[in-house]
Amino acid sequence: MTFEEIQQRLAAKFGERIGALAPANKDAPLVVPAADIVEICRYAREDEELVFDCLMNLSTVDWPKKNQIEVVYHLWSYRRRHAFILKVALDRAKPEIASVTSVWSRPTGWSGSSST
Repeated sequence: MTFEEIQQRLAAKFGERIGALAPANKDAPLVVPAADIVEICRYAREDEELVFDCLMNLSTVDWPKKNQIEVVYHLWSYRRRHAFILKVALDRAKPEIASVTSVWSRPTGWSGSSST
């Protein structure tokens, strides 16, 4: 799937919470609300068309002049052989965000109960 097709699939599920792809020199990231990152990542992992079974890279970028910190999630699907980038913009004064560890802490397709 192309970045545009992935963005459209996420927008179909999450509506107005999903905006347009951000302009980029190479790969266009999708900026999403911090409050929705876990839900969006879980959907991206579990949806049969997306199957983002790997959080390939998680990094942050500090933008002092913008008074912002960006959290950048590089997703990869081994099954579908496509990638995607999500970004969350946080206020530098309170850069807090929920962890997505639970999304990728178990194998894809696993349906057992978890004590964590």
